[in-house]
Amino acid sequence: MACPLKVAWDQSTSASPREHSSVEAIGIAAHRAIEMLLRAHQPDAQSAWKAACAEVAAKGTDPLADPRANRVGLRLARRYPQLVAFIDGHAPQETLVEVDLATADGRVRGRADLILLGPHPAVIDIKTGVVETAEGVDERHATQVLLYGWLAKETLGFAITEGALFSLRQGLIPIDISPELVELTAVKAVQAMEAFNARTPGPQPATPSGSECGWCPHVARCDAPWEALSMGSMDHIGFGFSVRGEVTAPIFASASGTAAVAMEADDGMAQGPMMVADVPMDVARPLNQGDRVALVALTVRSAEPLSLAWREGVSRIAKLG
Repeated sequence: MACPLKVAWDQSTSASPREHSSVEAIGIAAHRAIEMLLRAHQPDAQSAWKAACAEVAAKGTDPLADPRANRVGLRLARRYPQLVAFIDGHAPQETLVEVDLATADGRVRGRADLILLGPHPAVIDIKTGVVETAEGVDERHATQVLLYGWLAKETLGFAITEGALFSLRQGLIPIDISPELVELTAVKAVQAMEAFNARTPGPQPATPSGSECGWCPHVARCDAPWEALSMGSMDHIGFGFSVRGEVTAPIFASASGTAAVAMEADDGMAQGPMMVADVPMDVARPLNQGDRVALVALTVRSAEPLSLAWREGVSRIAKLG
């Protein structure tokens, strides 16, 4: 619903499995740990976190290789009792964990993290990060809860009366899940899907925004956010510094095993010569002098001369030619 072009790219790359980033691996482990706790497969949050991380690592990326994983594990231990209290307060007749939902025709599907069935039916979506700012709840997350409420009624026959986000950073955040909002969101979702299908196989429109593009795995090779930056309708892509330009020197590994990429930027948040440090060698190795690249979500080391640095699990790169 947020960006049809992202959906099209997701579909075109779905047949080529990729390894999860460390941030994605941490999120998967957090969901799995909570599932283990709710199903009583682990006795406490610490044990569940270790078991979940080991399970995710066995399939690819090790969450514990990222220093941020320790903070997530501590937040899980601190926040999980709030989730238990919320569940107990609803006295559910049935607690459904990681439940697949779908409309009768199968056109819209989803997997809800947690649904409580009983006198006070509720749907809870689990997040590892910030879901609410001074401006209110992130619209993406609220929409997701509303769609789960719709799908739960379609699949289970229960009218969900309460929605919430459970953030490991912020705790439980209530979401307005009134029948009117659920119906409106469902209509918008179906309309968005039908409009997407009507344009297929033609091009899909992009809807660039600083926050949405920051989470998109295709952002480095998508022209829309860069055009928005140059026109001034966006001043950032996600959380960090983003530039496009040409690699101006051969790639050499540093003593730490990472690489520094010298480039001349002509697009993005700065122009001119600059250095990008701490780039993992597996990322930098395919690059050659003269290649055109786009880098997103870097951090600034120094302003004069401009020196940027790669952030593991956050930064992205695309080789454009």
